[in-house]
Amino acid sequence: MIRLALMGCDRASARYSGVAGRLRKAAFTAVADPDPDAAREAAAGLGISVTAETLDDLLARGHDAFDAVLIDLPDTCNGVLVEKAARAGKHVLVEMPLAHSTPAADAAIAACRSAGVCLMVGQAMRFMECHRAVKDGLASGKLGPPGALRIHDWVPPAGVGGTAAHRVARDIDLACWLFGGLPISVYAAGVHAPETGPDSHDYVQVHLGFSDGGMALIDRATLSGSESAYFSLTMVGSRGAAYVDDHHNAQLMYGDGHPVALEGGHGSGHVLAQLKEFVDAIEEGREPAITGADGRATVRVAEAAVASMRSGRAVRLNGGRYERV
Repeated sequence: MIRLALMGCDRASARYSGVAGRLRKAAFTAVADPDPDAAREAAAGLGISVTAETLDDLLARGHDAFDAVLIDLPDTCNGVLVEKAARAGKHVLVEMPLAHSTPAADAAIAACRSAGVCLMVGQAMRFMECHRAVKDGLASGKLGPPGALRIHDWVPPAGVGGTAAHRVARDIDLACWLFGGLPISVYAAGVHAPETGPDSHDYVQVHLGFSDGGMALIDRATLSGSESAYFSLTMVGSRGAAYVDDHHNAQLMYGDGHPVALEGGHGSGHVLAQLKEFVDAIEEGREPAITGADGRATVRVAEAAVASMRSGRAVRLNGGRYERV
């Protein structure tokens, strides 16, 4: 039985409490969150008693209470936490982004490799049946080679953290996963309120160009005044197209200038599938489906998007590095 600790209860407790009882070879045994109330609420929902405010506290007071840690925090210090967990001999599932920079991602990966622990980067969207159907359509040749990908990702402000480029990490990863590699060119632009800082954009548009002529266009918006999210994805291949849209679970309503999605829910199957993959990888001593290298690749593209937004120019992959055009 793999014993799991949850780091970051405010965002994740409801999601994981819904699937905890369906895990066969693992169980949650500890939680940690900077907000003591959130930690206590999560612990109650998961039916456990070990709580802490930080990972350091959890390791000091409950080191023997868990074997692996799930890090789900809305900021960019994940790499440091991954290193701490690895040095303590704990396996790690860390939600994207893996780290705030490529060197930090490298350090996190090296720490896990040195400690001999499993490192999986969390990206539950890859485990959604709708997205897997698109991936399978490309892999089987039914859609033909990927040509154009369009992603809309509109989110409420609650729980938003980090720079906009890092908040769009899951969409960047989804694009790289579907195209099967890194983009060779990146261009990004954004809009932000002046008081939020140069990289804290409320709206970001990212253009990715791939070596085979394929391209992806991602737009991510933080919807002020809305508590709902909306997501859609369109993939056009040389032989066909696939369309994934939250309209299957939600209807958009407009009023007073603010779009609101009435959601029916995605279910929790993709969350359970991700946890199962993590636990199976630990037990089988193998690499998980989404590796540290995958997480590092996403960080690299996010850094390229930041560089493009700051300079107003596209960047291109040259000799393993993204450079301004």
